[in-house]
Amino acid sequence: MKNKFIYTLLSLFLIQTIFAQKSDPVLFTVENNPIHLSEFKYIYSKTNGDKADFSKKSLEEYLDLYTKFKLKVQKGKDLKLDTLDSYKKELEGYRQQLAGSYLIDKEVTDKLVEEAYQRTKKDVSISHIFFSCEKEAPARDTLAVYSKAMDAKRRLDSGSITFENLAKEVSDDKSAKENGGLLGYLTAMLPNGFYNLENGIYSLGKGQVSAPIRTDLGYHVIKVNDIRDARGEVEVAHILVRKNENQTYEQGKIKIDSIYGLLQKGSNFEESAKIFSEDKTTGSKGGYVGVFGINKYEKAFEDAAFGLTKDGEYTKAIPIISRMAYP
Repeated sequence: MKNKFIYTLLSLFLIQTIFAQKSDPVLFTVENNPIHLSEFKYIYSKTNGDKADFSKKSLEEYLDLYTKFKLKVQKGKDLKLDTLDSYKKELEGYRQQLAGSYLIDKEVTDKLVEEAYQRTKKDVSISHIFFSCEKEAPARDTLAVYSKAMDAKRRLDSGSITFENLAKEVSDDKSAKENGGLLGYLTAMLPNGFYNLENGIYSLGKGQVSAPIRTDLGYHVIKVNDIRDARGEVEVAHILVRKNENQTYEQGKIKIDSIYGLLQKGSNFEESAKIFSEDKTTGSKGGYVGVFGINKYEKAFEDAAFGLTKDGEYTKAIPIISRMAYP
């Protein structure tokens, strides 16, 4: 386990101080998947309620339990459930000790590992029509919002309007005015409070539309646009050239194309990144971005990164228009 799962814990003394800061540092990682401070803080606070005193002893005990739980779940995925029976009871023990709503929502029961593992094999592209409703809204208000969602579903079923046009017309998601409710590709496991949405997404076939689905934010009517094999994660480095007050977009294009030409002639990528990259964060590290999955970066960058098939392979320049830069 220690060799398989590499993770680093922050000092418990520092945790209590960091909670008050705006940054969201990584407490530990499991197979390069970061567990952020915000996630741990939420689960710890939700579980302990008024007893969440953030003492060193309390944090230490709870962090130890949560780390072991995350490691066990990852082991189940890696072993493709071959040893599920051997550690079901241990997972259940962690569930009872943690007893947090996050874990309950994810059904940390006998089927959790199998369900999560099977779902992570697929990425699902969805659109939604969203109707805002607070989690603790009065019953009358909740019913009113649900009725609006049901009316939208009836209009879709009648064929009188397309999903995209209806999203633009009635969705409380402001971005729907531009994208017709498109959320893009998602993959399990979804954040706390969205387990019902996850169930809906993975129960629909391509082109199908759901009945209203309740989440902590409100009601969603979901359409599945596409289902593909999961992309998983990729580890990349990049060289970035920006458009700014000293460099036009066209000048940046010439520069990045010149760098690409040098790489084609045998220049070392890492050394070129240190010399030419305008990304101050990654440039000094040879352009190293790290390991990431879907929806972390812009679509053009993600598609190019996952399009690489061999170690050491690199792409041509990719224009990222919204950032006016070429990675």
